[in-house]
Amino acid sequence: MKYVENVFAKYTDEKTLQRIKCFDSINELWETSVKEFKDEVALQDKDRQWKYGELDQKVAQFRAILKENGLIKGDFVGVFAPNT
Repeated sequence: MKYVENVFAKYTDEKTLQRIKCFDSINELWETSVKEFKDEVALQDKDRQWKYGELDQKVAQFRAILKENGLIKGDFVGVFAPNT
């Protein structure tokens, strides 16, 4: 979590950073954020925006596909995407 704390420190205020530090994992931070901010915008680009609840559904779909294809906890997954 130290790397994550360093990244958040660069982009957030002190109050938000202290709140983030109370989580033991990124997964715990995500689950809590989805519960608290389900209908709030989590990501946005020029043309689209996704709410926490929508992103959580997409993550669940992706997780199911990975499991169906034999991935198990501890396996590594690479993501290849354009740098735009």
